[in-house]
Amino acid sequence: MPVSIFDTLPLMVKSRLNSSFTAARYGIFDPQFMVRQEDDFTNVGAIETGEIGTQGWLATASGTGAAASSGGTVAGRVGLVTVATGTTATGRTALEQSTAVFNPPGTEDVLVCSFSINVPTLSTVAEEFVVYAGFGDAAAAEVADGAYVSYDRLTDGDFWAVKTAQGSTRSKTVTAMPAVAGRYLRGIIVWTGGTGATFYLYDGVNSEIVTTITTNLPSGSQQYGPFFQIRKSAGTTSRTAIIDYYNWYLFFASARY
Repeated sequence: MPVSIFDTLPLMVKSRLNSSFTAARYGIFDPQFMVRQEDDFTNVGAIETGEIGTQGWLATASGTGAAASSGGTVAGRVGLVTVATGTTATGRTALEQSTAVFNPPGTEDVLVCSFSINVPTLSTVAEEFVVYAGFGDAAAAEVADGAYVSYDRLTDGDFWAVKTAQGSTRSKTVTAMPAVAGRYLRGIIVWTGGTGATFYLYDGVNSEIVTTITTNLPSGSQQYGPFFQIRKSAGTTSRTAIIDYYNWYLFFASARY
């Protein structure tokens, strides 16, 4: 494990990300100053509201065999959920809590997510697909508003990219982190309202990647939520992504009453 991958978070998310706020305030869960949800997907039900994970994720799917299901049991991992494209050439499955959980964080507020995802078989010309994970607002297309990690072989090769989106205008950095079949990627997104979104990527093998994007972040009334998506654009062999966990934390600069 590297020194970073943000020192592997909690301690109430590194005492509110090493800010000038009083560390003790974040040593315990204080609902006046933060909201948090943590999900290890220890229960995976049918594609119905509230049946996936402990936080009631919704799976939306299109195409023959497209679905979310239990990812089975793997040593060293507690709960897994698999999202599959099915056998339709444009099949897709998204996993989301809602596309409107959050408004953009205020100038001094901070929104954080941490997730782990695995693509067992990489995309090819004959079997093309994309994978997205992070914060977003779309189940059937690319995100219009959000901050997220992307695997899109057609445009970026077999590398992970990080993106922000505002009103369908996007900023992107294709990182040096390779997408490797069957290897879990850990992603952390730290979105500070006044400065931008910083992405931390680590796969247990390659050096950690840290990238910040300060443009095309949602603003005003543009809303989004926690999500994963896999979407096919060519081929009729089902492709999958496996999700191990997703945790998010929202820190407020001022107490809410």
